[in-house]
Amino acid sequence: MAEESKKKSPDENIDYNNRFKKNIKSQKAALKKAWEVRNYEIDKFWQRSMFFWGFISVLFAGYGYLVTSDNNLKEMHFDLYIILLGIIFSVAWFLVAKAGKYYQENWEVHIDRLEYEIMGPLYKTVLKPKGLHPRSVSKITIALTFVVIGVWLFLFIRYFYDNNDWLKCFLGNLEKCIFIWIPVILTVICILYFFICCKTGSNRCCFKTNKNGFYDRIKESDYKDYYDENGKYIGE
Repeated sequence: MAEESKKKSPDENIDYNNRFKKNIKSQKAALKKAWEVRNYEIDKFWQRSMFFWGFISVLFAGYGYLVTSDNNLKEMHFDLYIILLGIIFSVAWFLVAKAGKYYQENWEVHIDRLEYEIMGPLYKTVLKPKGLHPRSVSKITIALTFVVIGVWLFLFIRYFYDNNDWLKCFLGNLEKCIFIWIPVILTVICILYFFICCKTGSNRCCFKTNKNGFYDRIKESDYKDYYDENGKYIGE
């Protein structure tokens, strides 16, 4: 009895054709919007990458200046602070790039499903490559973020290898604890925040994917506005 009265999850009732293929006019509008947003996501992907790469390049240049010049900034641990900022910006770049790639692929799937009745399988028809199979430029960019993160982590390890500040800290040097370990701990907290609290749609209900590979992004409080008592989609 309990199973009969249990409300069905919306992801079990998503009907793609009924939502977007009721008539050719609405299907054309949906296809046009899918193309527009897909192109928008591609443009933003590269703009965001340039934004992060600009900051990271400045940090690399600043680090290079510190380690090759004679000044007292290293005694103030500025080289460590640059490394920590580099790690933060590089991890953020990776996560932002992954999110941009996800939304690009989301709209490409919509195009695949909407295009056939309007213009045939144009987007799905791809020329067979000759020689080396082409690679995804966006996936290569995402892979490069791992390289940059790896470089910063190497410099981070090298810093503690070249300095015994961590040992002094544990031996009771309060100054070293404040100016070395607190920034390190704050960096870890910042990265954990990226992974835990910055999920897209975190304030919405992300249901399990249905057989079509989609889910509905709606709040639990708005459930009744989109689904009837049997869990059937009724639209807005």
